[in-house]
Amino acid sequence: MNLMYKVKHYTNKVLYTFFGPAELDEHNDPVLRMNREYAEKLGKLPAASEERAEDAIESASKVKAIA
Repeated sequence: MNLMYKVKHYTNKVLYTFFGPAELDEHNDPVLRMNREYAEKLGKLPAASEERAEDAIESASKVKAIA
């Protein structure tokens, strides 16, 4: 079950990256939502994914500060 969930998670993440909406705020971004759901179901994300998620949140807050 966990293997299929991981495959689905990473497949959806790739599809959202290329075909999904532009980066949205923290509460509406589908990739960040999927990362939160993954963490709830299977525990922490692997380190590289977690760092990228934190970088995305940080860059989004910088963009909001500039605008």
